[in-house]
Amino acid sequence: MSTLTPAVYYMRTSSSTNLGGDSEVRQITAIEDFAKDKYSLIKGAYDEAVKGSDSIHDREGFRALLEFLSKTEDCKTIIVSDISRFSRDLITQELGFRDLKQLGYNLIPADSPEHFI
Repeated sequence: MSTLTPAVYYMRTSSSTNLGGDSEVRQITAIEDFAKDKYSLIKGAYDEAVKGSDSIHDREGFRALLEFLSKTEDCKTIIVSDISRFSRDLITQELGFRDLKQLGYNLIPADSPEHFI
């Protein structure tokens, strides 16, 4: 029996000029390194060329992740490599975090796990 907590992960690249670079690799590496021995990553989403000021509800990948989570009772954790990949815009960040908390989800930036505590 696994003692790892199930979690999903989210990645975002804000500019189409960054696609094809190492952003995706850096993000997944940070997430996997953080999750090792603590979380079982069961699904992920990646929004390409999506601004950090866009609402989480306007992001195709994030919406799909929320849809998946709504059908999965045992997973309540979303991991991002760092808070800027969730959002660079403070208002969008706070509103998105509030929405996730209201839905019963925990958001954890791998580089700063205590950020929202």
